[in-house]
Amino acid sequence: MEGITWGFWWLNVVISAYCVLYWARKRFPDGTHALVMPSGQIWVWQLMFAFLVLFLGISPWNLLWLGLVSIVASIVVARSMRSYYLSINAQRREAKQIERAQLEQIVSWMQRTAEIFLESEMNKNAFRSFMKDFPTLSKEFDLSWGRTFTPANPLSKWRLALMLNEVAETLASRNDFMAANTCVHCSSLFYKGNPLTWAASAVVAYTWEDRIASKWAAKVIKYRISTNTPVDVKEQLSSIEGKELLKEARKRMKGIVELCKYSDEWRDTSTLVEQVGASDKYFDL
Repeated sequence: MEGITWGFWWLNVVISAYCVLYWARKRFPDGTHALVMPSGQIWVWQLMFAFLVLFLGISPWNLLWLGLVSIVASIVVARSMRSYYLSINAQRREAKQIERAQLEQIVSWMQRTAEIFLESEMNKNAFRSFMKDFPTLSKEFDLSWGRTFTPANPLSKWRLALMLNEVAETLASRNDFMAANTCVHCSSLFYKGNPLTWAASAVVAYTWEDRIASKWAAKVIKYRISTNTPVDVKEQLSSIEGKELLKEARKRMKGIVELCKYSDEWRDTSTLVEQVGASDKYFDL
């Protein structure tokens, strides 16, 4: 009879310990630990009572009525503990939201400043959308801000376009081609018909192993300022800096054209661009 009695005690210990370990590994969707709930708490109490019985030296059969005590205790304690955990989780979420909002506020002032240089509301909305949809683009844009604008190179519409071209090439070098292509579109929002933006597109396409790079490169090489050149682009490219940048871009583009000649295995999206009717003004949308 004594063997059956202590067998009953061991059965309580084994089952309770197993259930405690089972619920200890689980969490509810709101982040609350499963042991906080009555379904987990009851086994904690029953395990505690099993060792209390052993310590007091009383009959293990007392665990039968102590099981009812475990149920009541688990409900009472679980309610208070769950309220506490929910309160803590809510505070943590609120703190994270505040931190995220503060971080976005610090970062986004640069993007809001850039929007001032965009003339139409449509372009501003497009710029916001691009930055929102591509976090890597947004991050690199903000990081490049401090490196680009200095007393010698103050903030301007032209400087923003040049910065975005550089950001596009940086993203492409990291194999983030969707963000890189989008960045080139961002640059075209500031200046349409800019051959330096076409050059950035050629670099992005070349890095992506797309033979369309030679098309954009050839467009830069053949480019000449004419009466059809937008006034703002003509003004910038006619400056000493603009002439040097265009000269350097042409040199780079000649290299891309030559290299593309030996890359027959690469993809070629030229046909797709022709089909959508954007071959001549691909970045002037």
